[in-house]
Amino acid sequence: MVFLTCIILALSVSGSLATLGVDVSQPTSKDSFFCMKVNHAVDFVIVRGWRSLGDFDTNCPATVAAAQAAGISQVDVYFFPCPTCGNAAGQVIEFARQLAAHNVSFGRVWFDIEGAQYWKTPDYNVAFLKELLAQATAQGFQIGVYASSRSWLGFMDNTTVAADYPLWYARYDYVTNFNDWSPYGGWLQPSIKQYNG
Repeated sequence: MVFLTCIILALSVSGSLATLGVDVSQPTSKDSFFCMKVNHAVDFVIVRGWRSLGDFDTNCPATVAAAQAAGISQVDVYFFPCPTCGNAAGQVIEFARQLAAHNVSFGRVWFDIEGAQYWKTPDYNVAFLKELLAQATAQGFQIGVYASSRSWLGFMDNTTVAADYPLWYARYDYVTNFNDWSPYGGWLQPSIKQYNG
């Protein structure tokens, strides 16, 4: 089976309980998720729900349902915003509308903050992020943030506006622990590490 996913690791705050998971941006079947669960101990999935082009990922409802049907215990979605499209609140409102229209059941929405080519100036970016987070809160979403230190220190100017939300960070070192962690953005510890991509 070819993985069209990235391997992630979710650790409890104490670090003693780890859950292996994947994030997916392609349609993925129940059988594929079942294989990941049985053969690779995957029990956590994050499915792309909003694309960087500024629209809903129409594969999201079926992929979320497939993960749940395969017995994956935690299924979240991620939102890759389109800062150059503007209207952060409008993007979140449309996202919420689409999730509701398709009866998508999920745990948390992770805001994917990466790719300098998608962003503008640090001041604009921070204001855009604040608008995303405010509207997501208004929608009643549980919120998390995906961001590497490189992205956050660069085009997000190391802002602390998201420090109250769980952090999912990337470090492709193939090591399933947080020993490489260095604080940024006001986060004292991460919740998820993406260690293989």
